[in-house]
Amino acid sequence: MTLPVIYLIRHGCTRANADFIIAGTLETDLIADGYEQGRAAGNFLRCMEIKNIYASPQLRVRQTVDAMNLELPVEYDERLKEMYFGSCEGKSFEFRQKYNITFERLYRDRQFRFPDGDSYDDAEPRAKSFIREKLDNTAQPVIVVTHGAFGKVLLATLLPDKIEKIIPFVLGNADVVKIENGNFEVVFETQKSGSASQIKL
Repeated sequence: MTLPVIYLIRHGCTRANADFIIAGTLETDLIADGYEQGRAAGNFLRCMEIKNIYASPQLRVRQTVDAMNLELPVEYDERLKEMYFGSCEGKSFEFRQKYNITFERLYRDRQFRFPDGDSYDDAEPRAKSFIREKLDNTAQPVIVVTHGAFGKVLLATLLPDKIEKIIPFVLGNADVVKIENGNFEVVFETQKSGSASQIKL
């Protein structure tokens, strides 16, 4: 498999993030901080020679892409949507903690699933299909804008030998993660750029 340089980005801060609500497949829009984060990420990426943007069609991602304002072709792909968190969706983060439902369990135990929701094994085929169809044998760098949980599934699918580094990795709102030559690193953090609050995942 020959992969391009990939800039992986999670959407900006949403109303659900700010209220500590688990969104998953539910729609939620960006708050002002989220738009600011998207603009900051876009300004960082503006000088890169990037071919196009692949993005989840969910509202918070579409709004982040709009805020980035990169004037590049954008392809919205259903496979980049967030994982389904079942009965946790719409609940507070405290609900997840109360029942010991953690994202670390999700990435360590491929069969673990959120109540009535997805497991890692449910999400990985989407990631593999997207990578095979859109990224393999692509020469120029691309941007992928997606969600917190699915973003880490995508990252682990791209870099399976880095799973122990990926599990504790913190993916912040609109941070830019560069994937190149079998490694990944955060090359831009919107919080450090002076942008407002982030929710880490």
